Amino acid sequence: FPTQSLVERRDLNTVIDEHDQSPDDLTQEKRAALADFGVEAIIYPHFTEDADMPVQFSVKVIDTKTGEIVAAVLITPRDVWLRDDATKRDMMKKAIRSLEKQKDEIIQQTINTR
Repeated sequence: FPTQSLVERRDLNTVIDEHDQSPDDLTQEKRAALADFGVEAIIYPHFTEDADMPVQFSVKVIDTKTGEIVAAVLITPRDVWLRDDATKRDMMKKAIRSLEKQKDEIIQQTINTR
């Protein structure tokens, strides 16, 4: 994401709070308020740890103008090392690399929707 800039969390907390854990919580009103801060996308990382399934790490990138998921990736330990003992850090790195590969498509989609 070559043109990214960061917005302070304390500023974003005036619009969304830590309980807005899901892209579904990003209502049109909240998206409009985020746009006032210049936020074009929100990145939602999420770890799932459940006794019935292996650890998973997912990342969704939400376009704040449309509310659409413009990029997403789901990583399991097996995706990293082809075995089940990859660390959470390894999984995050793999997710970032995957999103970086998608960036040109994301940028083009963003340009087309604006």
